[in-house]
Amino acid sequence: GSTYNNDSWKLSKWESIKALTFEYVNGDSIVFDIHYDSASSNVLRYIVETQKGCRDTLDTLLVVHPYPIAKMELPFSVYCQDAPSIFIDASESPTGRYISYWSFSDGGLDTNFTARADSSILYTFADSGTLGIRLITETDYGCRDTIDSTFVVNPIAEAQIGTRTLEKCFLNNEFELSDNTLYTGSFDNQWIVDGTTYDNKGSFNVTFSDTGRQVFYLITVTDVGCRDTIEASLFVAPEPKAVLVVTDSSLCYDNHFFKLECQSTVPSNATLTSRSNWLFEDGTNAYAKIIPNKTMSAAGTFWVRLIAETTDGCKDSIERNIEIYPE
Repeated sequence: GSTYNNDSWKLSKWESIKALTFEYVNGDSIVFDIHYDSASSNVLRYIVETQKGCRDTLDTLLVVHPYPIAKMELPFSVYCQDAPSIFIDASESPTGRYISYWSFSDGGLDTNFTARADSSILYTFADSGTLGIRLITETDYGCRDTIDSTFVVNPIAEAQIGTRTLEKCFLNNEFELSDNTLYTGSFDNQWIVDGTTYDNKGSFNVTFSDTGRQVFYLITVTDVGCRDTIEASLFVAPEPKAVLVVTDSSLCYDNHFFKLECQSTVPSNATLTSRSNWLFEDGTNAYAKIIPNKTMSAAGTFWVRLIAETTDGCKDSIERNIEIYPE
C-alpha cells in the first residue's frame, strides 16, 4: 500500500511486466491476488497516482517455484508386524527434497529433516492388517505435494515357549521345551539350545552342558517370511561337594568320642541348606553342621555318611570309617 499527505488517489495500478497483464484497483483496495501458470521469475510493478497526476512506481521480483511431484518407494516385497520397515521418499523436484513428512494409519508419524541426504526412514508396525500411508514432500522453498498409498502388514507367528523341569540338578539335568506359538497359519520354527540348532520341533527334551542360568531361543518364520524371536532361560543347579572332617577324637572305647564337622562346598550360584544330614552305621542320624560328641555302643569300625544338600535340592554324599579301640 501507499501513503500520501495532501492529495487523494486517482488510481492504483499493478503491472506484471513478464505476463503483460494489468490489474486496476481503486484507492480503497490495496491488496489483490495474482496467479502464474508455471514456475518463473516475474517483475511486478506497482504504480500509484494521485488526483493531481503525481505518481510513484515500485518494482519487485516475484519468483514462482515449482511444485515437487510426490513419489514413494516401498522396497520390501513383504511387510511384517514388529519388523523395522524401510520407506523411501522418491519425490522429484528441480530444487531437490528438503523435508519428508510421513504419517501412518496406525497413528504413527515420522519427519525426516535430512531427506536431501538420506530419503529413507525406518518404521515398525505393532499390529498387522491393511494400513494406509501418506507422504508429504516439501522443497526448501516450502512447496509441497502429497501422495497416499495402502499396503498389507503381515502378522508374525508370535513365539511362545513352554517349559517343564524334569531334573534341574546338573548331573542328570533334563528339561522339556514346547513350542506354544500363537498363529493360525503355517510356520517353521528353529530352536537354539546349548549351542545346538533344532529345526521344526514342537516338543522335546534337552540337557545342558553347564550349570547356572542357561539362555535359549525360539525363532518362528511364517509362510510369507515374517520372523519372530523369543529368548528364555532355565536354571541348571550345581551339586555340592560333600566334605566330612573329624576335627577331634578319642579312640579308646571307655572315653571315646568323635567331633564331626560338615565342611562341604558349593559354587557361588548355589547355597547349602542350613543343616546337614548325617547317617551312622548304628542306625542313628543327625541334622547339624557339627556333631560335637558322637559315640558308639561298642568298639569296632563303623561307617559315617554325610549328605550335603543345596536349597535347590541337589545332593552329594561322602562316607568314611571311624575306628574305636577296645580297652
